[in-house]
Amino acid sequence: MCEPIAVPERVPDGQLTYISETEAHRLGYGSRSTLHRWAQEGSVRSINLGNGTMLAEEDIKLKLAERKVLNVASAYEVLAHRVAQLAPVFSAEQKKQLVELLSA
Repeated sequence: MCEPIAVPERVPDGQLTYISETEAHRLGYGSRSTLHRWAQEGSVRSINLGNGTMLAEEDIKLKLAERKVLNVASAYEVLAHRVAQLAPVFSAEQKKQLVELLSA
């Protein structure tokens, strides 16, 4: 019988560094299920090694940067609604316009 091959934590590949899903999770890049999904959908380059998947660390960092941009946009919208709620002297239409202005 063949013994399982141990998956290293980091594997350099030319300019890219591949890290295991476990290491990526440990570094705070996301949950294992999210990292695995990114690899499956192809948004993060990956290498399947029998008993583990290695992910391109650069791709993970780029994916996280994209998510932060999206999260900032949604944070502005939440903030706009809160500001509008704190302005009780405004009419409902004025509050709506304020939210649209602050969210743009």
